[in-house]
Amino acid sequence: MSYIIEQGDTHFAIRARDKEVAFLNTKEKLLSQNSNWRGGSRAEVAASKNLIELLKAWNWTIEEDEKGNVTDIMFEGEKNGDYDVLWFYLAPYVVSGSYIEMIGEDTERWRWRFDHGHFLVQEGQFVWNHKCLCPTCKRTINIKG
Repeated sequence: MSYIIEQGDTHFAIRARDKEVAFLNTKEKLLSQNSNWRGGSRAEVAASKNLIELLKAWNWTIEEDEKGNVTDIMFEGEKNGDYDVLWFYLAPYVVSGSYIEMIGEDTERWRWRFDHGHFLVQEGQFVWNHKCLCPTCKRTINIKG
């Protein structure tokens, strides 16, 4: 069985000046692996001519501004895959502070975060805020759940 995922809140950017080297290095590193990936097509990666095509091979599309900077990324797939492989190789070129939030079919949440060339996975955690309803008390209590 496959695990269904969807994209949540996202802030993602790659500078125009970094796109070509990001594409070439990521493609080379992906193709140097001896295994196939879930979620990415080896044949499409090998045939890709630019970053847009490489990401499309992994079920992602990007938006660019008028200067060629990547300003957004959208998941076009349905199932979870080995996206950590892609993000690990692309991370050095992603603007620090970028993240992609994902939501699993069981409501699990996580973020793929990019910080100064590093790729991190942040696990989501719910916090229930309880407000006291006493007329004299105006406090909020955070309870992890």
